[in-house]
Amino acid sequence: MTSAWVPHLLGTAKTAVVDEPDRADEEALLHLYNFLSERHGNLLLVAREPPSRWGIGLADLRSRLLAAPAVSVGMPDEAVLGALLVKLFADRRLDIGEEVISYLLLHIERSFAAAQEAVRELDAASLAERRAVTVPLARQVLSRLRDRDPGQAL
Repeated sequence: MTSAWVPHLLGTAKTAVVDEPDRADEEALLHLYNFLSERHGNLLLVAREPPSRWGIGLADLRSRLLAAPAVSVGMPDEAVLGALLVKLFADRRLDIGEEVISYLLLHIERSFAAAQEAVRELDAASLAERRAVTVPLARQVLSRLRDRDPGQAL
C-alpha cells in the first residue's frame, strides 16, 4: 500500500490502530502519522516490541515514534481478571457467587480470552443443564474444555 491511500482509507476518521507496525511499510506509516497529526487525531500502534527495537530505517519516522509514549501491557492481575469475570457474567445476566469467581481465578489462564471462553462455556452449560453456575459446574466445564484441547492453557 502506498501512502497516497491513507486519506482515502481514513475518510473523516481521526483515529487509527495499526497492528504489527514494525512490519508495515515505513513511508505509509509516516504518512499516516503525519496525516493524523494534522487532524489532531490519535494513532495506536500495537506491537510486541517498543519502537526503539524495530530498526526503523526512515529517520523522520524513527524520530516521531521514539518521541511518542510507549506503554507495555502485561497480563491482567487477579483484581482485573476478577472484575472482568464479574462483568462478563453480569453482561449475560448471570448471578454468580464469589466462590465461583475465586475458583475461576485459580484455574484459568490469566488472559482476557480465557475469561471470555470460561464465561461463554459456563453460560452454555448452565442453560443446557438448567442449573446455576456453581463451583461444581465450573469444575466440570473447565475439565471438559481441557479434555477437548489438552494443549490449551485454560
